[in-house]
Amino acid sequence: MALYQPTPSFDLLRVPGLGRLLRWRWGRLVFQLPLLALAALVVYDGLTGPPLASQNIATVSVWVHYRGLVMLALALVAAHRSQPAGTRRHPSPPAISASAYQPPVG
Repeated sequence: MALYQPTPSFDLLRVPGLGRLLRWRWGRLVFQLPLLALAALVVYDGLTGPPLASQNIATVSVWVHYRGLVMLALALVAAHRSQPAGTRRHPSPPAISASAYQPPVG
């Protein structure tokens, strides 16, 4: 009995510009540096900005916008998971019934 191996439907590495960037040695760093700069700005604003939380961009960005983005991502994953099995691109592997299972002998 062969193991179930889903066929990939979309490969980001085959996208002309993006695939080359992702395979490049410094590709990950290109994505990390802007996020590091953004995190440094949030920390700087948190330390030097207004003491009122609703006026401080560090508080608003971390507690309001970040949570909203997390909820949006969870909603998208849940919507994908809630599709009927026949309409998914990668159907679930066939279930093995209890009667078909034979314990090892020996």
